[in-house]
Amino acid sequence: KSVRVWLMTGDSVTCVALAMRHTTSVTTVALPTVKCNFIVSAALDTTIKLWNLPTKLSPDKSESLNVHLTTLAHEKDINSVCVSPNDKLIATGSLDKTAKVWNTEDLSLVGVLRGHRRGVWNVCFSPADQVLLTASSDCTLKLWALSDLSCIKTLEGHSSSVMVGRFITQGLQLLSVGADGLLKLWSIKTSECLKTFEHHDAKIWALVVSGEEDRLVTGGADSQLVVWRDVTEESFVKQQQERQQRALQDQELANRLQNQDLLPALQLALTLERPATVLNIVQTVLKSDRDGLLETVRQLREDQKKVLLKLATEWNSVSKHCYAAQMVISCLMDDITEGSLHIEKHTLETLLPYTERHFKRMTQLMQDLHLLQYTATLMKPHT
Repeated sequence: KSVRVWLMTGDSVTCVALAMRHTTSVTTVALPTVKCNFIVSAALDTTIKLWNLPTKLSPDKSESLNVHLTTLAHEKDINSVCVSPNDKLIATGSLDKTAKVWNTEDLSLVGVLRGHRRGVWNVCFSPADQVLLTASSDCTLKLWALSDLSCIKTLEGHSSSVMVGRFITQGLQLLSVGADGLLKLWSIKTSECLKTFEHHDAKIWALVVSGEEDRLVTGGADSQLVVWRDVTEESFVKQQQERQQRALQDQELANRLQNQDLLPALQLALTLERPATVLNIVQTVLKSDRDGLLETVRQLREDQKKVLLKLATEWNSVSKHCYAAQMVISCLMDDITEGSLHIEKHTLETLLPYTERHFKRMTQLMQDLHLLQYTATLMKPHT
């Protein structure tokens, strides 16, 4: 039934103010942003109270706070309260399926936001726009325009109640946590879930984002506090480096092919996983020297041989590439039988049917060829 203000100095935490006027348990509190001269609290008695907060608080003495304003806010429990970035408005969310906006000066009602099918768990003002975010048990998040209190967007993606929603990146994106144990990142512009993060084993009750938005903390019913770090910039830099490296390798591959350096070109093409280029190199080697293919394959690393076997399995399913595929498999057969190159069961299951089909076709072609030769022999004049 009480609200306490704590002063943190170093490793110590001291209660410097106490507010005791609620008749039932306090469910949520909020502080202003511009000037910390008041506190807003809500309780199970469905009231919200605005308390005056002294400008100077001493760790040696606990102040008793006076109620400045009180109003009966909702018909059911109030789950969330927050103060707008300019301290002029207060928003509340309740189990009565509504969110309400109040004037900070006199706690007069500005408007009621209706649209959720179940209770509202959390409310949050946008740091950049005249927009309010609500999170509800109906598995949705809603964005409301404060100008006319209309719903401008509904975000769907959670499979259970959405417990908390927060604006990030200057109000362009959202973070939400739910009873499904998931943390989700949303784009406000597209209303799409950009990414889902899973670490908790139960309902997530709390979500706090650091001031610099490089870290956030979630707390769940699984008794875990999870610290998350934003790696967007690091991932972008890594992707840029990978693109640059790939561009250099592409140029090197083109140079190798032009200079007919087939072994280095094959190794590089396998590393880059370029099936068409690898096939072209294999076919080129086969045209010039079949024994040269065996020597070329033997000089490959084990990981490159695995990629080559995978590609040969794919080529084997196409009739016009089956010769190259069978020659590659033949070159790799020693490694397979010796056990240095492991062949998966599903790879065998893919290879065998097509190989049998190719063998039958080649057998039929050989029979047809012999028949033609026999017919041609019979047609020759007898000597």
